[in-house]
Amino acid sequence: MRTAILDSLRTTVLLANRHACCICQRIDVQIHHIDGNNSNNDQTNLAVLCLPHHDKATAPPSLTARLRPSEISAYKQSWEAECAAESIRLARSRTAFFMVDYKNAERIRQLFVQLTPSEYFHAYALLKDQFRQEDGLRKEQGFDISLEPNTSWNYVTQELLEYVRKGNVHPPCFRECKTHPLDPLYPRGFFSSGEPAFAYYDVWCQIMTRAILTARGSYDIEDLMRVRDISRLSLAGKIISFSGSLLGKVAFPDQYAEKPVSSTTLMVKGRQQTWRAELQLKTHYIYSVTATGSLSDGRSNGLLVMRGIERVQERARTRTVEFSCTPLITGCGGGGPLGIPRESRTN
Repeated sequence: MRTAILDSLRTTVLLANRHACCICQRIDVQIHHIDGNNSNNDQTNLAVLCLPHHDKATAPPSLTARLRPSEISAYKQSWEAECAAESIRLARSRTAFFMVDYKNAERIRQLFVQLTPSEYFHAYALLKDQFRQEDGLRKEQGFDISLEPNTSWNYVTQELLEYVRKGNVHPPCFRECKTHPLDPLYPRGFFSSGEPAFAYYDVWCQIMTRAILTARGSYDIEDLMRVRDISRLSLAGKIISFSGSLLGKVAFPDQYAEKPVSSTTLMVKGRQQTWRAELQLKTHYIYSVTATGSLSDGRSNGLLVMRGIERVQERARTRTVEFSCTPLITGCGGGGPLGIPRESRTN
């Protein structure tokens, strides 16, 4: 007896395959039960196939052109691994800023402390390699132009990575500093050396975010645009990477008392569709006056935590999707996301 695939599971499987056939990458697809048992909806038994390959998979065993279950499983594993690597590559490219404009430090810490000891160690080992690579790519692509501290491969980044390995959410170097009235862990002043602690805390937030990314993975918003029936999406709590434009009226950081929250609109445009969300920004986490300008009218990349799809409008072959989310971290680079080559993936 056939058991219907839950919408949430269907969405997960389709996104894991970037809505493409795991054999040929066509995008007109169906979900196939590899073992032929339509009641076995275990995710490992569900493959995304185009119509021609689905026909071959369900053909009688006597046909020489039939796709065997073992072949489909191999294609599925290979394609899903490639899709996961591509999603992480895109997220890396959109979080390798030379300057952070906004970070939700409290939410980042909440996610960071949920990681396991093995996930901390895995993130530490992986980020060491990634930051070295990205340091060279920034210089090649003109990203290495900021005077502010960033995740360039230097002694600060190396020291902070040690605290990722230990799973320490608040490195002791920040404990000597005065903190912000709205966040007892967010440094507002300077180190005894005279360097701005809040600027280095931006680096720490960026590193924590990247550690979270290695453990939880992400979906790219461009992949969500491939979904035909948006109403079936079940994405609450998922991390989404994005690159888009911002437009709003964002307060300056020192206005946190009279205007604790600002709003700006994120617009991500794809082919015949636009995804839009109102981002609520905590004023005390905005980096600077310059960042205020970028967040009020500019382009930004980063990560957000999805809450849900609010409304979908279809008109004249165009689609507008309004969604709600919590911005995690945004920033800017040399005119756009860092270009991390596909052939250089380390995930």
